[in-house]
Amino acid sequence: MATADANVERTMSQARLVLAGVALCAGLGASVAFADAMALDKFAGSKEAIMSYYAANGRESNCRAGSMTVISGAKVVSESADTAVVAVDYRFSATPGAGNTQCSGNSSRDFTLTKSGSSWAVSGMTGQTP
Repeated sequence: MATADANVERTMSQARLVLAGVALCAGLGASVAFADAMALDKFAGSKEAIMSYYAANGRESNCRAGSMTVISGAKVVSESADTAVVAVDYRFSATPGAGNTQCSGNSSRDFTLTKSGSSWAVSGMTGQTP
């Protein structure tokens, strides 16, 4: 009987270690996502400026005008006193172009931000046709 109790205790200890590992990994993932979401907070007005600029200038492959439905992540690529480049992950939805292609999904682009008074404006983005 003592051996059975020892086996049960060992199994319970292993299960606790696995659960602790899972909790740690989940916590680290959440903090990375939170940090990504916070990247635009340091640039006042940038989230709205990025979404507006994309609506006016962004086109995905074989799609017409569309919108950024959510910014899922952002990372500062470079930064100076009055400009910044931010890599933005987003979800988009657009009107299908030729061939009735799927025009919604996830994508990413780099946006160049320029300080304009107390807020930030978008001065360009990758993937933009001149």
